[in-house]
Amino acid sequence: MQIHEIYSAISAWCSEHGVPLSLKKRKIMASTIQSRVEAEHRRLHEVWAATPDSYTVLTHSDPTGEQAVRNVLSDLVTVWHPS
Repeated sequence: MQIHEIYSAISAWCSEHGVPLSLKKRKIMASTIQSRVEAEHRRLHEVWAATPDSYTVLTHSDPTGEQAVRNVLSDLVTVWHPS
């Protein structure tokens, strides 16, 4: 998303909601949002690049952390030492 698009969205929102925000504050806000979006995009790309396809996704949920740990350990034992 380009900074001018973010700025336009901020300006439109302020206009619709009757929020008086100076030009300088809208520019700063747009710049901050763009920086955060770019940082998040970089972070997600790094995580994606660093995650091998061989990772297993655990699809079960547990009511307590202790049970979750036991289930994960059980899954690992099954993967490494199948019956």
